[in-house]
Amino acid sequence: MKLQIFVLGMCLTLFGCGDVSPKSNNANNGNNANNGNNVNNVNNVNNANNTNNINNINNSNNANNGTGFNDCTLNSECTLVANTCCGVCGAPQASDLAGVNINQVEAYRMDACPEPQPCPDCPQALNPNLIATCTVDGCMVEDVSQSDEASCETAADCVIRSNECCECGNDEFFQLVAINRAFLTEFEAKICDPNTACDDCVPDYGDNAATCLEGRCSIAQPL
Repeated sequence: MKLQIFVLGMCLTLFGCGDVSPKSNNANNGNNANNGNNVNNVNNVNNANNTNNINNINNSNNANNGTGFNDCTLNSECTLVANTCCGVCGAPQASDLAGVNINQVEAYRMDACPEPQPCPDCPQALNPNLIATCTVDGCMVEDVSQSDEASCETAADCVIRSNECCECGNDEFFQLVAINRAFLTEFEAKICDPNTACDDCVPDYGDNAATCLEGRCSIAQPL
């Protein structure tokens, strides 16, 4: 005890020491607490940054999804547009096209092809089985030949129809599809607007006939 008092007195006399009691450990603990706060602050900042990054990503995706190119309320508002600068050689498949609102065609083309490029010199064709229809998700491309409306068991199940709502005047070969007669109403709901009135006439499909091939209604061209 006397030795401790002597050392304390020497410290105060020679060096002007402050409190040399074990409270210094508390000071260290205080520093550790501060360090803990700093770590928490860093974690909070990192978490905030992560949250901001996620929000930015989500906002970016929302912005991309909110273009309005395929907004629709009626089938007649939808059309098919190539989803690349040049389209494809030959007849397109569903994956080569986009369903687009008729008032957004030029805007969509600018978005899909912001920098025009040379296109190959090749013949292009129409695919009558591809239609643009208005769904709950907007204008969409549908391949009629792969739809439920084209399923069949025998040739007697199938009939020829135009891929346009009103058939008269739209009965060229490049407009014809083969549909199961039992699903004509369902098919027409995809290409016609409600209460559409068409001319009372009989379309002329020439010598083309509908048949059933591998469970799908198809058009058999005359030899």
